[in-house]
Amino acid sequence: MPTVILRPDAIQSSTGFNISGQGLQEAISDNGAATTAIQNNVTANLTCTFGNNSAYTGGTINNLVVSVTGGSTGRGTPGATSVLHAANESVLNETSMTFAGGTTTQTSSTITEDAGGSALTPTIVDGMFLVFTPNTTGMFIAEIFVTVDYTAGSSGYENDVMGVAVANIEKIMGVSSANIEKIIGV
Repeated sequence: MPTVILRPDAIQSSTGFNISGQGLQEAISDNGAATTAIQNNVTANLTCTFGNNSAYTGGTINNLVVSVTGGSTGRGTPGATSVLHAANESVLNETSMTFAGGTTTQTSSTITEDAGGSALTPTIVDGMFLVFTPNTTGMFIAEIFVTVDYTAGSSGYENDVMGVAVANIEKIMGVSSANIEKIIGV
Protein backbone atom coordinates (compact mmCIF):
# COMPACT_ATOMS: atom_id res chain seq x y z
CA MET A 1 0.00 0.00 0.00
CA PRO A 2 1.33 3.44 -0.79
CA THR A 3 2.30 5.87 1.93
CA VAL A 4 2.78 9.61 2.07
CA ILE A 5 4.62 11.63 4.71
CA LEU A 6 2.90 14.75 6.05
CA ARG A 7 5.23 17.29 7.64
CA PRO A 8 4.28 20.40 9.62
CA ASP A 9 3.24 23.23 7.32
CA ALA A 10 2.69 25.81 10.08
CA ILE A 11 3.15 26.43 13.79
CA GLN A 12 -0.08 27.54 15.46
CA SER A 13 1.60 28.21 18.81
CA SER A 14 4.78 27.42 20.71
CA THR A 15 6.54 28.25 23.94
CA GLY A 16 9.74 27.14 25.65
CA PHE A 17 11.92 26.53 22.57
CA ASN A 18 14.89 28.47 21.27
CA ILE A 19 13.06 29.19 17.98
CA SER A 20 9.43 29.84 17.09
CA GLY A 21 7.14 30.50 14.15
CA GLN A 22 8.50 29.77 10.69
CA GLY A 23 11.98 28.95 12.03
CA LEU A 24 10.51 26.25 14.27
CA GLN A 25 8.34 24.91 11.46
CA GLU A 26 11.33 24.69 9.12
CA ALA A 27 13.52 22.98 11.74
CA ILE A 28 11.03 20.21 12.50
CA SER A 29 9.88 19.58 8.93
CA ASP A 30 13.06 19.60 6.82
CA ASN A 31 13.71 15.82 6.91
CA GLY A 32 17.10 16.36 8.55
CA ALA A 33 18.43 15.72 12.03
CA ALA A 34 20.97 18.56 11.84
CA THR A 35 18.40 21.33 12.33
CA THR A 36 16.67 21.23 15.71
CA ALA A 37 14.46 23.13 18.08
CA ILE A 38 15.93 23.12 21.59
CA GLN A 39 13.78 23.26 24.69
CA ASN A 40 15.00 26.22 26.75
CA ASN A 41 12.31 26.38 29.43
CA VAL A 42 10.83 23.78 31.80
CA THR A 43 7.42 24.64 30.37
CA ALA A 44 7.39 23.95 26.65
CA ASN A 45 4.91 22.89 23.98
CA LEU A 46 4.08 23.40 20.35
CA THR A 47 1.07 23.01 18.12
CA CYS A 48 1.71 22.33 14.44
CA THR A 49 -0.59 21.73 11.49
CA PHE A 50 -0.01 19.33 8.62
CA GLY A 51 -0.47 20.05 4.95
CA ASN A 52 -2.93 18.07 2.89
CA ASN A 53 -1.80 15.74 0.14
CA SER A 54 -3.85 14.97 -2.97
CA ALA A 55 -2.32 11.47 -3.24
CA TYR A 56 -4.91 9.95 -0.90
CA THR A 57 -7.88 12.07 -2.07
CA GLY A 58 -10.65 9.75 -3.23
CA GLY A 59 -8.93 6.81 -1.61
CA THR A 60 -9.15 4.92 1.66
CA ILE A 61 -6.97 5.80 4.64
CA ASN A 62 -5.68 2.55 6.17
CA ASN A 63 -3.75 4.01 9.08
CA LEU A 64 -1.65 6.86 10.46
CA VAL A 65 1.54 6.84 12.54
CA VAL A 66 3.00 9.90 14.29
CA SER A 67 6.82 10.04 14.46
CA VAL A 68 9.02 12.44 16.43
CA THR A 69 12.81 12.48 16.17
CA GLY A 70 14.56 14.07 19.12
CA GLY A 71 16.84 13.52 22.08
CA SER A 72 18.22 14.76 25.35
CA THR A 73 19.94 18.08 25.88
CA GLY A 74 22.13 16.36 28.48
CA ARG A 75 20.11 16.53 31.67
CA GLY A 76 18.56 13.08 31.68
CA THR A 77 16.09 11.07 29.66
CA PRO A 78 13.33 13.33 28.35
CA GLY A 79 9.76 12.30 27.86
CA ALA A 80 6.95 13.97 25.96
CA THR A 81 3.30 13.67 25.09
CA SER A 82 2.13 13.77 21.49
CA VAL A 83 -1.58 14.37 20.82
CA LEU A 84 -2.83 14.14 17.24
CA HIS A 85 -6.15 15.88 16.53
CA ALA A 86 -8.49 15.84 13.55
CA ALA A 87 -9.47 19.24 12.15
CA ASN A 88 -12.65 19.12 14.26
CA GLU A 89 -10.38 18.95 17.35
CA SER A 90 -11.29 15.38 18.25
CA VAL A 91 -8.31 13.38 19.53
CA LEU A 92 -7.10 10.71 17.11
CA ASN A 93 -4.20 9.52 19.26
CA GLU A 94 -2.31 10.38 22.43
CA THR A 95 1.14 8.87 22.94
CA SER A 96 3.75 9.14 25.68
CA MET A 97 7.25 9.10 24.21
CA THR A 98 10.65 8.58 25.86
CA PHE A 99 13.82 9.78 24.11
CA ALA A 100 16.67 7.72 25.57
CA GLY A 101 20.20 7.37 24.23
CA GLY A 102 21.09 10.02 21.69
CA THR A 103 18.86 10.97 18.78
CA THR A 104 15.94 8.56 18.45
CA THR A 105 12.67 8.43 16.56
CA GLN A 106 9.64 7.60 18.66
CA THR A 107 6.33 6.56 17.10
CA SER A 108 2.71 6.41 18.14
CA SER A 109 0.68 3.27 17.97
CA THR A 110 -0.91 2.67 14.59
CA ILE A 111 -4.05 4.79 14.30
CA THR A 112 -6.82 3.02 12.35
CA GLU A 113 -9.99 4.88 13.36
CA ASP A 114 -11.24 8.26 14.50
CA ALA A 115 -12.27 9.13 18.05
CA GLY A 116 -15.78 7.78 17.46
CA GLY A 117 -14.52 4.41 16.22
CA SER A 118 -15.23 5.11 12.54
CA ALA A 119 -12.81 4.42 9.71
CA LEU A 120 -10.32 7.14 8.82
CA THR A 121 -11.09 9.18 5.72
CA PRO A 122 -9.20 11.77 3.67
CA THR A 123 -11.46 14.43 5.24
CA ILE A 124 -10.25 13.42 8.72
CA VAL A 125 -6.60 13.44 7.65
CA ASP A 126 -6.86 16.83 5.93
CA GLY A 127 -6.48 19.54 8.53
CA MET A 128 -4.91 17.44 11.30
CA PHE A 129 -2.83 19.14 13.96
CA LEU A 130 -0.48 17.91 16.69
CA VAL A 131 0.16 19.20 20.19
CA PHE A 132 3.63 18.17 21.43
CA THR A 133 4.53 18.73 25.09
CA PRO A 134 7.96 17.68 26.43
CA ASN A 135 8.47 17.13 30.14
CA THR A 136 10.75 19.36 32.24
CA THR A 137 13.94 17.35 31.59
CA GLY A 138 14.87 19.26 28.44
CA MET A 139 15.14 17.95 24.89
CA PHE A 140 15.66 18.84 21.26
CA ILE A 141 13.28 18.07 18.40
CA ALA A 142 14.65 17.37 14.94
CA GLU A 143 11.57 16.10 13.08
CA ILE A 144 7.84 15.64 13.45
CA PHE A 145 5.84 13.86 10.76
CA VAL A 146 2.79 11.68 10.16
CA THR A 147 2.94 8.65 7.86
CA VAL A 148 -0.35 8.09 6.03
CA ASP A 149 -0.89 4.58 4.67
CA TYR A 150 -3.67 4.59 2.09
CA THR A 151 -5.28 2.68 -0.74
CA ALA A 152 -5.61 4.80 -3.86
CA GLY A 153 -9.07 5.49 -5.18
CA SER A 154 -10.34 4.44 -8.55
CA SER A 155 -8.65 6.32 -11.34
CA GLY A 156 -11.33 6.42 -13.98
CA TYR A 157 -13.50 3.90 -15.73
CA GLU A 158 -14.01 0.46 -14.24
CA ASN A 159 -16.55 -0.86 -16.76
CA ASP A 160 -16.76 -1.04 -20.52
CA VAL A 161 -18.35 2.08 -22.04
CA MET A 162 -20.70 1.51 -24.98
CA GLY A 163 -18.83 -1.66 -25.89
CA VAL A 164 -15.35 -0.12 -25.64
CA ALA A 165 -13.08 -2.08 -23.29
CA VAL A 166 -11.77 -0.25 -20.22
CA ALA A 167 -8.20 -0.73 -21.49
CA ASN A 168 -9.07 1.26 -24.64
CA ILE A 169 -10.95 4.20 -23.09
CA GLU A 170 -7.79 6.35 -23.04
CA LYS A 171 -7.41 5.85 -26.80
CA ILE A 172 -10.70 7.65 -27.49
CA MET A 173 -10.47 10.48 -24.98
CA GLY A 174 -10.13 13.85 -26.71
CA VAL A 175 -11.11 12.69 -30.21
CA SER A 176 -13.16 15.37 -31.98
CA SER A 177 -16.56 14.48 -33.36
CA ALA A 178 -15.21 15.03 -36.89
CA ASN A 179 -12.84 12.11 -36.38
CA ILE A 180 -15.22 9.78 -34.54
CA GLU A 181 -15.14 7.24 -37.37
CA LYS A 182 -11.46 6.64 -36.56
CA ILE A 183 -12.35 5.00 -33.26
CA ILE A 184 -14.76 2.43 -34.66
CA GLY A 185 -13.25 -0.95 -33.93
CA VAL A 186 -11.11 0.16 -31.00
